[in-house]
Amino acid sequence: MKHIIQTVLTGRGVRRLEEETPEWLIGRIELFKKYTLPSLLNQTNRNFLHWISFREPGEESNEQVIKLKEYLTNLNYNFVFTYNGQPYIDDKIADNRTEDDRFRLSLEKIKDIEDSDWIYFTVLDSDDMFSKDVVDEIQREKPAFKKALVYQKGYIYDDTTRKLADWDTESPPFYTIIYPTEVFVDAIKKREYVDAFKSHEDIIRFLHYKVLSKNKYCVVVHKNNKSTYWEHKYKGQEYSQKEKILNNFGIK
Repeated sequence: MKHIIQTVLTGRGVRRLEEETPEWLIGRIELFKKYTLPSLLNQTNRNFLHWISFREPGEESNEQVIKLKEYLTNLNYNFVFTYNGQPYIDDKIADNRTEDDRFRLSLEKIKDIEDSDWIYFTVLDSDDMFSKDVVDEIQREKPAFKKALVYQKGYIYDDTTRKLADWDTESPPFYTIIYPTEVFVDAIKKREYVDAFKSHEDIIRFLHYKVLSKNKYCVVVHKNNKSTYWEHKYKGQEYSQKEKILNNFGIK
């Protein structure tokens, strides 16, 4: 088994190129280093590859991207950067190339995966967090054809107000799809494997999903969010004592 955690940093379909200004990218990398990265460095099991993707052209020579690559390298962190846009299907993608092409080009950078029978492919946004035992929990799951793992009840944290609350939804954008390796490395077979899957909401419609433990992820809201906001219908109880919870995500 090989475990890949995939994060899109630039090139999401919901964001047009003109929205991803230099200032936007600086802010997004700051959020990534403040929340997402610490939560992964805090994992009790670090046996995973963090695949971080960017749009093209030009991102490979972007000063901020180069600095981030150097920063992660100095941490002796297991990661890879690709520059072909989001490498999996999403109904909000606005790309003149197909998902197959984006994935095929990106996969050339993903080494040493064909020596395992199964690929665990986990999606984590660049401003959100996993609790310290998420990787362990995912990897304890036995592989099966078209099996998916989802989290439903978690937390929401406001970067500005420092408020923390419950967050509960059927199929949030924190999921793992388990692929036979021979399927994963073939772009067409990979697309056919997930059938009519177009977005994270479809996980519970088209795959054999299992709900994992509660309170293992945290959505972070901030001034640049497009679709997630604090006073959302998914938000529940607020917490006045939050230090212990945040510590589980690597946030001190």
